[in-house]
Amino acid sequence: MVNLDIAARTPCRCYTYKGEPKICYSKGIIGSMSKGQIEAYCKPLIKVGESKRVKEFIEAKEEALKEIEKIPPRTPGRLEKWLSAMGKALRKRGIEV
Repeated sequence: MVNLDIAARTPCRCYTYKGEPKICYSKGIIGSMSKGQIEAYCKPLIKVGESKRVKEFIEAKEEALKEIEKIPPRTPGRLEKWLSAMGKALRKRGIEV
């Protein structure tokens, strides 16, 4: 948050996924907003529409989560497996990271 007053007075522009705001930006805030910030500051909320890239990232995330869902959180090596699965899912969609 850079400027609370500006953030509170200006509308948010949000990319949606399945009709719900997922990545939102507003003047007065640097970077994309958290869910709490969206609820607090996005009145009005302008839906920019669905972004193909956002859709692909979310689908890749869901695919990668399925690959590691049986590994308990904080298990040594889980992060590396998550990053590997995420990279594979993104590359499958033509996204290089």
